[in-house]
Amino acid sequence: MMRGMIIDKERNMGTDIHYYTGSTTGTSRNNEMCSQYAPITWQVDRQCHMISASSFDKLCQDMLLQRDDMKDDLYPHGSRELVMDSLVANNAADADSLAAAAAAEAAPAEAAPEEAPAAEATAEVTRDGNLRA
Repeated sequence: MMRGMIIDKERNMGTDIHYYTGSTTGTSRNNEMCSQYAPITWQVDRQCHMISASSFDKLCQDMLLQRDDMKDDLYPHGSRELVMDSLVANNAADADSLAAAAAAEAAPAEAAPEEAPAAEATAEVTRDGNLRA
């Protein structure tokens, strides 16, 4: 598991994925303090799969063998509070929308519409480099 998601078409593992933008864990970030590592993305297999305890034991062992210190990631962490809707990314992608985008990209190009002017930014960067809405 340390090297990525298990993909096995025969067992339907890693074949129906949803992609998200934004962090979901950690209690130190909220509506006023964003992650300094943005943008964060993560993927979820929409199917539920049984993973053995020994697989998690191996994952923990592999994490301890990494050059980066991952000791703090070996125990459960609190989940972060939900952020305001105005701060939520509007770029969710799933297999259907990715396939449609790929098909549109492969189609012959037509005349491009004029670009709309950029919207004004409503967030500011604080002194410590974090975004504040």
